[in-house]
Amino acid sequence: MVIKSKKCMLMKNLILYIGCFLCLFITTTTAPYLGIKTVGIFSYGILIILFFYSLFFNFRFFKKRNFKIEWYIIIVFLLYGLIKLVDDDIQSLQSSFFFLAVPMMISMLVQIQSVQTKQKIAKIVLFFFVIESILAIYERITYTNTFELDIIDDITSIDFESWSFRSTSFLGHPLNNALCVSIMMGTILVSKINEKYKFIFLIIGFLGILSFNARGATLVMSFIIIYYFYLSYKKYGRQIYYKTLLVLASIIGVSFFYYIITSTSLGGRLMNYDKIIDGSAQARLDVFEAFNYFSGNDFLFGNQSLYVPIMEKLAQGGIENSYIVIILKFGIIIGVPVIILLISYVFNKLKGFILSKKIILVFSFLIIGSTNNGLADITPWVIFILSINTLPYINYGFKENIGLNKIALKNYKKLPS
Repeated sequence: MVIKSKKCMLMKNLILYIGCFLCLFITTTTAPYLGIKTVGIFSYGILIILFFYSLFFNFRFFKKRNFKIEWYIIIVFLLYGLIKLVDDDIQSLQSSFFFLAVPMMISMLVQIQSVQTKQKIAKIVLFFFVIESILAIYERITYTNTFELDIIDDITSIDFESWSFRSTSFLGHPLNNALCVSIMMGTILVSKINEKYKFIFLIIGFLGILSFNARGATLVMSFIIIYYFYLSYKKYGRQIYYKTLLVLASIIGVSFFYYIITSTSLGGRLMNYDKIIDGSAQARLDVFEAFNYFSGNDFLFGNQSLYVPIMEKLAQGGIENSYIVIILKFGIIIGVPVIILLISYVFNKLKGFILSKKIILVFSFLIIGSTNNGLADITPWVIFILSINTLPYINYGFKENIGLNKIALKNYKKLPS
């Protein structure tokens, strides 16, 4: 009986790992090349099924954890879904399901796993981080996009100067890629991963962000990296040897990145515009004009079909504001609670971290996501959820023979900080 139970656990974990792999690599960008049309089902289907399986057969795990925020967000989805069901707006219902309900299901599913299971999921996340960044660097070197996109002309075009090229990697839009890489970088920096590996991940990730040519992410992550080195310098106290190594590594790293930013095309849009307020930055100011094109009912209850018409009226390639996009999708009545609950969710997951690490995590996700429309998309939320719930467990000092579920169900405040 014990052997059979162990086999079931191993099989369930294997399916979980496959589900995590698929939700990272099967995207709207890669799916067409694999002949997949229903991206949401292929990408998240396994994790959704595992969630309901765990909910029905392991409900005691859910009762022992504080999942109030997750359930509140799912309840908001159900209320919004009911409104859209009455309006016979199935597309909005489906979109809201994947944006609100699915990430919360994944969040609860991952949190109830054992420490060892989380550590294995963390390796999948790190693998994705490395492959995503390396593909971006390769695209930047060769000036080719591996997965072609039908998006605005200023992302990729035949007639471009080398500095204006933007990698698209696995996640499509460069800004979305840059946000997701930043999220993983921030979580790696606050984890217990060995310092030398952190340094390697940092270099790969930052080169990836430069390849996406995302100025906001580049500037914010530059601040985070400098702040992290400052914290590391303070941590070593009177250990002169380690402090000297850190200073030398910082000087070499800063000099290297300064050179490639100022002397090569990797400086991209950051170095080749004479003014900070160019077309792209101006779009983030003009985006508030989107409210001029809302009708009363659409403003109250949302209308996702207005996204493209409003984008065209603004003469922009997108509505570059996450919060306006959320209000456009859900309306002011549901949209404001959604924004509040999503931000509350992030801070709820950061409870176990000290202030300095909270700053790194908030800047690498919420601040960068607020410079564009990334927070209105499911992918950054799923990557944040997988990263924050698994990467802190790498090299965490639990013994293998301690009860798995007992460890996994401890209060989040006792996780590594």
